[in-house]
Amino acid sequence: MRRWNKLVLCVSMALVAAGCPKGKNEFNEGRRAEHLQDYDAAYDYYQKALKNDPDNAQYLINSIKPGLRPARCT
Repeated sequence: MRRWNKLVLCVSMALVAAGCPKGKNEFNEGRRAEHLQDYDAAYDYYQKALKNDPDNAQYLINSIKPGLRPARCT
């Protein structure tokens, strides 16, 4: 019986870990930087989040916001 408890615990921990979206920390940092109007840092964080999870639509949308594009020197 004890063996089954360990198995159930291991499987449930694996499912929880698999369900967490990759890049969530970077995305949250990007939102925080955007709120503080540090748009260059926000852009960088969103790009990192998108790199970790390229199929996440929310990361993609935030990474291409017009106000977050880095300024280009000419």
